[in-house]
Amino acid sequence: MKVLVIENEAKALNDISFCINVLYPDGEVISLAEGLKALKTLEADSPQLIIAASSLPDLPSQDLVKRIRKLSDAPLVVITEGEDVGDKARLLEEGADECVRKPISPIEFLSVVRALVRRTSGLGYKQEQAISLGNGVSVNIGTREVFAHDVRVNLTPHECTLLFELVRNRGRVVTSQFLLERAWGTEYVQERDFLKKYVYRLRCKLEADPSKPKMILSERGIGYKIATVACLGFATFSGLVANAPATLRVFTQVSQFIAAVS
Repeated sequence: MKVLVIENEAKALNDISFCINVLYPDGEVISLAEGLKALKTLEADSPQLIIAASSLPDLPSQDLVKRIRKLSDAPLVVITEGEDVGDKARLLEEGADECVRKPISPIEFLSVVRALVRRTSGLGYKQEQAISLGNGVSVNIGTREVFAHDVRVNLTPHECTLLFELVRNRGRVVTSQFLLERAWGTEYVQERDFLKKYVYRLRCKLEADPSKPKMILSERGIGYKIATVACLGFATFSGLVANAPATLRVFTQVSQFIAAVS
């Protein structure tokens, strides 16, 4: 686990580093005290978790979160100080996944990071399994990758969680409460307008016409569902390729039989 920590306060940095070492003894921690330097690091590196302070001297917290999200979809925890509920909501709107207030409680911080990584990690699919959503869109939940016409689509962790939950429950309507709880936690289960914004963002990235979605469909008053999903097992395809001569022989025999009885 590679973790980028953006924090200019020594005590907070020590507390965060201690917690990360407890969770991931073999992990790598990259610590920086300035937001702009951290953004340059993100352009060249790909951490799997980002911890960022909201009180950096060179960059306002909302700008930092917004710019991080343009470069990375890694889980992002913001360490706040005196922010009120409105400030926290704006940080979450810009792309933060969780907010933890100073002074940092190791127990709370560890619980938040564990839950966040669990929510945003793969959902039990094998890495070689690709899932086609139609219209040139495919996802690989094992590697947390989404492609549209063979071009990778950058999704935030929240967007990934929502999409992967819909894919995992393909063929069924997933309630708004369930999606909100999976992506943000139980305290957000009534925030349907919040969910609508994120679903619209997904549609803008994946649908040909977000105003007339054909992939991510709404069920009024209930939730959302994926319209059509076809699983493409690469292992099965590889097996066919490996046994191409035998496959061709069987195909030829069947063709000859059909010709004989016609």
